[in-house]
Amino acid sequence: MYHQTGDTFIFPAPGQEVPAELIKRDAQCEHCGREWLRRNDTFIIEEVDNPGNFKQVGRNCLADFLRSTDADKIGKFFEQFSTFIESSGDWGEDDIERAGGWNQIDCFDIKEILIKTSAVARVFGWLGNTQAKESDYKLSTAMRVMNWWYDSRSACEVLDSDKEKATQIIEWVKGLSVDEASKNSYMINIWQLGQVGYATYQTMGYACSMLKAYDKAMEIEYKKTKWQEEKKGLKYYGEIGQRDGLKDLVFQWGTSFETNFGVTYLYKFQKENYVFVWFASKAILDDAYQELEVGDVVDLKGTVKEHKEFKSEKQTIITRCKVSNIKKIKKENNNG
Repeated sequence: MYHQTGDTFIFPAPGQEVPAELIKRDAQCEHCGREWLRRNDTFIIEEVDNPGNFKQVGRNCLADFLRSTDADKIGKFFEQFSTFIESSGDWGEDDIERAGGWNQIDCFDIKEILIKTSAVARVFGWLGNTQAKESDYKLSTAMRVMNWWYDSRSACEVLDSDKEKATQIIEWVKGLSVDEASKNSYMINIWQLGQVGYATYQTMGYACSMLKAYDKAMEIEYKKTKWQEEKKGLKYYGEIGQRDGLKDLVFQWGTSFETNFGVTYLYKFQKENYVFVWFASKAILDDAYQELEVGDVVDLKGTVKEHKEFKSEKQTIITRCKVSNIKKIKKENNNG
């Protein structure tokens, strides 16, 4: 457990969960009982012969419970490896060394992190740390965000939509109920980051991953409130190979991800009983270079590539699309 100014961040070993009653403990060691020591890290251990019996110990005392003379190395292994599992945007010590030592800055503003994360993901697509290392060591999203802090040449253009999304993510995290925030160690960590308003380099990966957690939560909420009722009546549009002008498509959801061929942008639209999915090679931007927002209306011309059912939802996959008009619903509503 990593303790930061009164808050505790959980880095469980792979396949393990820290019991809820232990999460809010202070940085104490139940083995030596030295309360005067300043600790940033403590470890929860469980007796093999007595499951359910837990003890919280400091880093120096960990050696008394492990069959190793290098307890610090073992502790760091579990801490770093579990971070790769839990937070796809985090990094290890080798990454920190390549960046020139990030601990020269103690903390980073959460909103600024999320603005940068949104801009980076929009330009390069989201790429988690594990995925990055499996892709010939491409830079992960979190690494790009951290590099931006130290090298202006790594900066991306920030749009108003990036700032708006950062605000929305923070409002969402702060508004999580106790049950939602206590769902698992990951949710506890991002909830606490939202409350304190900043992250250290140890928790930067979690902070960046809030973007993906928010997108996923919004997708789930959307499906719960609307799609579950409508998808039973969905139909496939047209014939394979048919090319048509499609008007008044309502933008429902979008994301981006990096492939071997570059960044791919996924856009999902609906009109009446038809759902259209487009895998684009470029981001859709309006005349003001702003990204699409849920509810925006688009006119485009495209070719029907495939009829596909995904999670009981009939989707018409379209390709070779050309957008001719974008109507920003949010802007029109504000003006009205």
